[in-house]
Amino acid sequence: MVKSNRKIRTAMIIGICVSIVSLIVLAIVVLQPFFSADGRKSQSPETVHEKKYVSEYILACGENRNLIDRWNIAKMKKEDGTEYLRIVRIQDLEDPIDYLHFEVFDSSSEAENAYRKLYEQYKGYDSGFESCDGYFKSYDPYVDDAVVYEMVYLKDNIIIFAELSVESCYVEMESTTAPGETEKREPPDVKYDRARLEKYIIDNSDMIKEIVLEHLLKY
Repeated sequence: MVKSNRKIRTAMIIGICVSIVSLIVLAIVVLQPFFSADGRKSQSPETVHEKKYVSEYILACGENRNLIDRWNIAKMKKEDGTEYLRIVRIQDLEDPIDYLHFEVFDSSSEAENAYRKLYEQYKGYDSGFESCDGYFKSYDPYVDDAVVYEMVYLKDNIIIFAELSVESCYVEMESTTAPGETEKREPPDVKYDRARLEKYIIDNSDMIKEIVLEHLLKY
C-alpha cells in the first residue's frame, strides 16, 4: 500500500513537471514573434539611418562632382571634423525640389548636432529668426551679395535648406534704347513662388529624403 502511494506521488510529480515544461515551451513559441518584433522596433531607428552615406561615398573630402549634369555633390567637413555631403542644384530649375539644397550625414545624430549648431548661429544673428516644429527660418547671416530668408529643416540624417526669398543687393540698371530704335521686349518669365517651399518641404519630407538618398546618391 505504501509503495503504491509512493508510485502515485512520483507519477503526479513527474506529470506536474512535464506540464510545467510544456507550458514554458508553449509560452516561448507563442511569445517569440512578439519579442522579435520588439527587437526589430528597437533597432529600426538606428539601422535605417546607420548606412554610412558619407563615409562610403566615392569622393574624398574636398572633392566634388556633377550628378546627371544638374546637381553638384561635394564631400566637406564641419569645424568639429564631421564629414558630410553637400548637394546643390546647378541648372534647370523645374520642380520645387530643384530649389532646395542638402547636407547629408552618416547618422541622424550627426545631422542633429550640425542642425543644433546652425540653430544657435542663426538665432544669435537675430534677424527674422523663427523657431518652428522641426525647423527654423531666418535671414542668412553668411550671404554678402543678397538678402536671403532661409528655411532649415532637419529630416533624420539630412538637413534641408530652402531660400524662401532672395533679394539681390546689386542695383539693376534700367536698359535704354537709342532714339528711333524699337525696343524688343521679351515676355516676362513666370518665376516660382519660393514662399511655397515651406509647405512643400513639410508635406513631402519623406519623399525628399528618398530622392536624395536613393536617387541622387546612386549616381
